[in-house]
Amino acid sequence: MVAFRGQFLVSKQRILQKPLSIYKYIYEIITAHNTHWIHTDPRAPPGFYSKPEQPVFGYVVERAWTIIFNCTGLDLADRCAQKKCGCYD
Repeated sequence: MVAFRGQFLVSKQRILQKPLSIYKYIYEIITAHNTHWIHTDPRAPPGFYSKPEQPVFGYVVERAWTIIFNCTGLDLADRCAQKKCGCYD
């Protein structure tokens, strides 16, 4: 299962397994002001800048939804070959 470009489906049950504080923290970081540390990482490659309207952390989060929602079973790759990718609740 891949969560790319923010497109994915998740059950209400999986969403509610995480505390609201996690979602609030993710939102806080993604919408942080351009002076926030998340946008001023000195290790960023040259020309690769994070800014509030295009946060690098946002790209990380969109690829991490499968981890956040505990959809990381090793059998997912096998099921993808059969067009049955995903975590079904």
